[in-house]
Amino acid sequence: MPRHRSRRRLQERRRGGAPPVRATLTAIAQSLGIGLDALTFVDDNVLERQLVRRMLPEVDVVDLPEDPSAYVRRMADYLRFETVSLTDEDLNRTEQYRARNAVEALRQSTVSLDEFLASLKMAAYVAPFDELHLPRIAQLMGKTNQFNLTGLRCSEDELRRLMGDPDAVHLYLRLKDRFTDHGLVAVLIGRREGSLMLIESWLMSCRVIGRAVEEWMLEELCLRATAIGCARLRGSYIPSGRNELVRDLYPRLGFVQAGEGAWELDLQDRTPAARSHIGTWDGK
Repeated sequence: MPRHRSRRRLQERRRGGAPPVRATLTAIAQSLGIGLDALTFVDDNVLERQLVRRMLPEVDVVDLPEDPSAYVRRMADYLRFETVSLTDEDLNRTEQYRARNAVEALRQSTVSLDEFLASLKMAAYVAPFDELHLPRIAQLMGKTNQFNLTGLRCSEDELRRLMGDPDAVHLYLRLKDRFTDHGLVAVLIGRREGSLMLIESWLMSCRVIGRAVEEWMLEELCLRATAIGCARLRGSYIPSGRNELVRDLYPRLGFVQAGEGAWELDLQDRTPAARSHIGTWDGK
């Protein structure tokens, strides 16, 4: 595209001829419940690409060649579009995004948070890691940034070795509601050290944030930690620049500070959390 036409198109956008690209991309991320770092921007206008890089550095931007006939090859060779694994959650992504829109409409029509959560008719299934779900667990650990307490990343092989560790507690959570099966959306890894259970990783898909899933996951960990003789939980919050969302998660859940960035929960002096908004599910 000639450079003067590119400049004119950008000037028209700035005068209100089209929504600002920054606002458009931000709105897309918000509507899908994903971070800006999950977006890839493609445009034949080099000025638009430069604008996105400057204003939204989290967004991935594809550089296109000058010859339009080479666009298809450029996209086909782009590494970020390669599929390492394909999970059930990937295959159901469109349905899940449609369900998210329905959930948001329901949220707007309900008076209180309790009413909203109850009306979702949620059910959860929590289980230790297994071979069938390892690809999804590794995928979720590799791409989750917002609700991620420590930023730990593990390969399938590392997770497989973890499954054989007698001192490790490893849990995944699947969630469904009246609209859809959200699939595997949360992962928690703990390690026993004497009477202490260290939370090494705790993460959750941003698609189900705000549904009290974290309370359910914590209660499951408490039950399993107590069953193997642990008296306390200890968790850490490690800032990454992307996980500000969970900065206050531990104090909100009743943990007390136990050093810089560390929080502890006494399992012998706590009241089990009520889990009235999420029912149990056999996972089938």
